[in-house]
Parts: sequence; C-alpha cells; structure tokens
Amino acid sequence: MTRGIGGVEFAGSLPDAVVAAGGLLTQLGDMWFLLLAIGALYWRARGGAAPGFTPMPFRDCLLLLALAVGSYAAAAALKSAFAFPRPPGAGTAVLPAWLPPAASPVYEAMVTADGYGFPSGHATAATAVYGGMAVLLRAGTRRLRYAAAAAVVTTVALSRVVIGVHYLVDVVAGVLLGLAVLGTLLALGRRLGAERRTSDTTDAGRADTRSPAPALAGAALLAAVALALSPGFERLLGLLGAAGGLGLWLVRRPSTAPSLRGS
Repeated sequence: MTRGIGGVEFAGSLPDAVVAAGGLLTQLGDMWFLLLAIGALYWRARGGAAPGFTPMPFRDCLLLLALAVGSYAAAAALKSAFAFPRPPGAGTAVLPAWLPPAASPVYEAMVTADGYGFPSGHATAATAVYGGMAVLLRAGTRRLRYAAAAAVVTTVALSRVVIGVHYLVDVVAGVLLGLAVLGTLLALGRRLGAERRTSDTTDAGRADTRSPAPALAGAALLAAVALALSPGFERLLGLLGAAGGLGLWLVRRPSTAPSLRGS
C-alpha cells in the first residue's frame, strides 16, 4: 500500500504558524475535547433546559458517548491489525522561535503523535461524533447541521496532515470508518430501539426515541476487541465508559423511553 501518495511531503515546508494552528485545530477531534463537548451539551440541555438542542439530552448524550468510544475503539483495532507506521518525524517537533521554552511540552503534545498511523483516529472520531450531533440534535436546519459537521470533520482531517502525523490516505480512511461506525451504531439504536409519534415532534412530524443501549453495547464490544488486540489504559477506559453508560441508561432511562425490545 503506497500511503505516501498525496501525503505529507509539503508539511515540513509550511510556516511554523500554520503548523501551530493545525495543532490547535486538531484538538477538535481529540478524545478529551469530544468528551468535554458531550458533557457540556448534557449540562446545557439537562432537565429540558434547551429543547432547541435536544428534547432528550440524557439519551442523545449517551448515544454520542457510544459513538465516541466506538469510533476510537474501531480505529485502535484497525491500527493494531494493519500496523502501518506514521510519516517520518511524526513523533518529533521543533519549537518555533516565537514560543517560550516553557511551551515546549504543550506544543509537542499538540503537533506530534506516536503509535501506528492507519487509519486516523482523530478523523474517525470526529466523523462519528460530529456526524452524530448533526443527526441527533435539533439546532438549526438539518442541512446546516450537516454542513457544519462536514466543515469540522474536514478541518480535523486536514490538520492531521498539516502537522505531519498522518498521510492523506490515513485521514480519508478515518472519515470512511467514522461514517461506518456512525451508521452502524445509530442503526442498532433505531432497529433495536423504537420510533413513535409524540406531542413535541420536530422533524417530519416524528420524534426519534431510539434507545442508546444497543449502540453502547456495540461500542463496548468494539472496545473489548481493541483491548484484546492492543492492551492499554485508554482502551480499558473506553470499555469501562461504554459499559458505564449502558448501566446508567438501564438504571435511569426515562419512563417514556422504549425498552431494549422496542415497542
């Protein structure tokens, strides 16, 4: 597989400011940022405080958690299976002269990466989570949500090439994998959950009341596979996160939510 085609040969010639900007923008696809965004969404919309975002924040945020964990785990599993290296120099960085020496650890963390490179985990997770937000949330029109998600995913994907930690084919594969995870986990929630009419319908006269339980179970399975292929603390946290989210739903799900068998 010739992954260098359309790769990162130009990245070394980019101005330091462009690389630094890429390092900042790539955080939009980092797991810490995605989980923080999901938590902030729940905090903002909990108790029906922001029905314009989502009338069911508990359910939707658990679905987004499943997408975050499932996409990370799927990428991690494939990285271990393919074992393709990152571009040369992906694990090193030279601090720009205009930054103080004290900023070196933060800068290096932003623009470097280690481990295997195919597919891009950032592109995978960004596609699944921001795509999930476009599907599940109600802010703006559907077209606007999809356009915003596509813009963020494109930004994250290109930032990984700009900072020199992925080849272009890595991020393209990551986007495709993210779409597959997104479609699969949401389809599980729809097929094994339920849809029914409610009085607060917003899109096409129907309110989506799918269950997050099947998606969380699927994410936990992906995390278990990733953990088996490449044991690590982050993979263990992913498994525990998906399992914990599933437990929370089973214990605290709203009385109006569908059962695992549907309705």
